[in-house]
Parts: sequence; C-alpha cells; structure tokens
Amino acid sequence: MAKVEEQYITQISSNITIKGDIIGESSVRVAGKVIGTIDISGDLIVEKTGLIEGEIKSGNTTIAGRINGNIECLEKLTL
Repeated sequence: MAKVEEQYITQISSNITIKGDIIGESSVRVAGKVIGTIDISGDLIVEKTGLIEGEIKSGNTTIAGRINGNIECLEKLTL
C-alpha cells in the first residue's frame, strides 16, 4: 500500500497578529496580520482581510489582501 503524504495548512485568523518570522514546509493561510518574514515551501494564501509586512518566499502564492514587502514565488503568483 502506498504511503499517503499528509498536507498541513497553518491558518492565521483575522483577529490574530504575529510579530516574527514564519519558516516551514507546509502551507499558510493568512486572514490576520503578520509582521515579519514568511519563508515556506508550501502555498501562501493571503485572504482579503490579511496583511503581511515583510518579505515573502513561497511555492505558490495567492493574494487578495495587502503586502508591504517583496515576494519571491517559486512557482505561481495569483493576484
């Protein structure tokens, strides 16, 4: 039987503010505020209410909110 790889998604809700860096291999969905660098190999989704103040490096990135910083997307960027 083949091993199924689990997919994890970290969610930051609209009433949360994170001050610091987020580094990891899973995907992240941001509806709140992140002040710091995001460096993930998974997908980044910034919801309409989301705000990121810092540098972003991710696999795929989908942005509906606001970004104050540079984005380095390894695959696909959707605005």
